[in-house]
Amino acid sequence: LNLLVSVEAEREAMGCGASSNQQKYAVDQTQPDLAILIEQQSRQIGQLLESQEQLNVKISKLNERLGRYDKPAQGFVEQSSGHTQRPLSSSSKYRLSSEQAIDVSADLPSALQLIPAIQNYAWGKPWEASLVAKLCETPERQLDRTLRYAEMWMGTHPNGPSSVKMESSDGVQSKVTSLKDAIAENAEYWLGKDASRGDLPYLLKVLSIHQALSIQAHPRKKLAEYLHYTYPDRYKDANHKPEIALPLGEFEALVGFRPFTDIQRHVGQVRELQKILGTKPQFSLKDLYTRLMTADADLVAQQVGSLVHRLSRREEAELSPEEKLILRLQKDYPGDVGILSVYFLNYVHISAEQSNTYIYCAPDEPHAYLWGDCVECMALSDNVVRAGLTPKFKDVDTLLDMMAYQDDRLAKLVGTGEMVSDNVVKYDPPVQDFKVFAASGATSHPLDLPNASICICVQGSFSIDFAGNNFSQVEEMRAGMTYFCRAGTQLHALRSEEGSKLFVATY
Repeated sequence: LNLLVSVEAEREAMGCGASSNQQKYAVDQTQPDLAILIEQQSRQIGQLLESQEQLNVKISKLNERLGRYDKPAQGFVEQSSGHTQRPLSSSSKYRLSSEQAIDVSADLPSALQLIPAIQNYAWGKPWEASLVAKLCETPERQLDRTLRYAEMWMGTHPNGPSSVKMESSDGVQSKVTSLKDAIAENAEYWLGKDASRGDLPYLLKVLSIHQALSIQAHPRKKLAEYLHYTYPDRYKDANHKPEIALPLGEFEALVGFRPFTDIQRHVGQVRELQKILGTKPQFSLKDLYTRLMTADADLVAQQVGSLVHRLSRREEAELSPEEKLILRLQKDYPGDVGILSVYFLNYVHISAEQSNTYIYCAPDEPHAYLWGDCVECMALSDNVVRAGLTPKFKDVDTLLDMMAYQDDRLAKLVGTGEMVSDNVVKYDPPVQDFKVFAASGATSHPLDLPNASICICVQGSFSIDFAGNNFSQVEEMRAGMTYFCRAGTQLHALRSEEGSKLFVATY
């Protein structure tokens, strides 16, 4: 009893709620300040709870973007796609837990979904037949079905800059900004050691070709600088433009000069060429092509018309591939001098069965894509010197002066990519600006990408893990989806549909 009395006395002294002294804890209604204070504290508690809920949403979104949940006891993270878990270090600075502070860099993903630019050129395929249209059209991006869709651009060139989807500052909604601006906001994060460059050195494209592009060549760096500073209205940048085309099925092109003996044979056999060029045997390759491209336009149109009339009277089975091509070109570019370039340039026809084939358009090499779909990668430039098969400006003198007139380059310009691992082919032309990887299925090992890269799924679908530096971001990529990923990413194709195709441009 004495003990109970003692405890009760102690509780009363400490102000415990169980005290029998009820009057001690009654609110004095004569003290309005205390009531106001209680009401203010209630409001503050409500605000804190609301802020806590907002923070929980942000953390949830960040975890979803990073593609995992915090499971420190197991040492694993769960992929957002539901794919097999991958082990990570328990010290990962990107794992979110109540004991750890969030690293600032974790606010940025490893890869950003990219929105390509579209180019509607006259030589492009109509909407219903264009791969470009098929890849670019989405419920949010409905296309005009009366236009031709020629190219989709993925990169930062001002003539067709891409955009990216980024989360806004509230961490919930997304915003769209230009890829170049996104890089500039955090160049070190996206470009790594090349942060001072401030840009990507390459441009990735997809082409859908319905009719021939111009007879053209791309200048070397020094000539590109001269052309840009001398004729800035015609040549919009000062960079060179080597490029590589990777056919997607059947594809046709004119690439580089034929062996000179073949050209001489054509001149000797085609009387319309003789009437334009003459028959002097001492003419060099440069002399002959210069005489052709600078000939009187009326004379050229007359002789092209005569040639087409003569070929049209023959049975199709009697025509050579070059002669069939001439008849096709006449329909799109009647009387154009570029039609006769068929007798000077290698006519390359790539069948759908010739997988992993490339066409490398080196600086100063004449070429013209004729028909088909392809992925194309090039240095960051839009410089083109044209001389035929186009209604655009023709800089004939510059083209004739810049070309090297080598007739033995075809084996170096058309070839097959290098198989570097299961389902992965590498295309690595002799330039510093770009290289391309193509994946045709799930990969057994990640693809190391030390520099910033752009990837596109052109067929089927993939589960792609953009991983690196102890973090993982898994995205489900279907045909048409493109992503820009930071330097140092390890790209792993976890799984794919049969027949899928993914291209990765990097440098």
